[in-house]
Amino acid sequence: MRKSYLKIHSDIDVKLLIRHFIFVALLFLSISTILSDESRANIVASTVSQDFFKTHVRLSFNVKRDEILINQRGQEVLIETLNITLFDKIKGDLERIKLADRYFSEISFSSEGYPEKAATVKLLLVDKNIDVFSFYKDGDKKYIVDFWENKEVKTEGEVDKVKYESKNNSKSSSSGTLIPEAKDPNDDEDNHEDSNEDE
Repeated sequence: MRKSYLKIHSDIDVKLLIRHFIFVALLFLSISTILSDESRANIVASTVSQDFFKTHVRLSFNVKRDEILINQRGQEVLIETLNITLFDKIKGDLERIKLADRYFSEISFSSEGYPEKAATVKLLLVDKNIDVFSFYKDGDKKYIVDFWENKEVKTEGEVDKVKYESKNNSKSSSSGTLIPEAKDPNDDEDNHEDSNEDE
């Protein structure tokens, strides 16, 4: 009787243990599948990323050094590649990303003439006050392209306004007297004349 009792309990324990093992195995497989799908999606979506900083915006391209070429022609930034698969990934990422309209006014893609000509992404900058700096980070294996507003660059209208104001300021004040031009503190011409007179 005792043997049959132990046998029943051991059969129940084994069945319970098997069920528990199957449950854990299925749970593990489900989690690993979800994680691998997410990591695969991140790899696909992370060919290009956009980061915002206080002073500038950054585009990062997770590519090998020789896979893309970045050039600037006036207000256009060209990203060229001979790898059509990479071009499609970059195109897909840039279409999903909402590019900062403070810096970019338009984006276009062209694979016309491929493979004789490089497939090209063209970013049109908002205006000529946007400066661009690019470099390759060997450690991260990515191209970095920084865009920022150069506030020192003046448009033609602003330059004309500054010239007009400086012309008017040097003519007269509101009381009608001439406003003297500022002297250069390094100009010792007067000091030389005084020293010659003393001799």
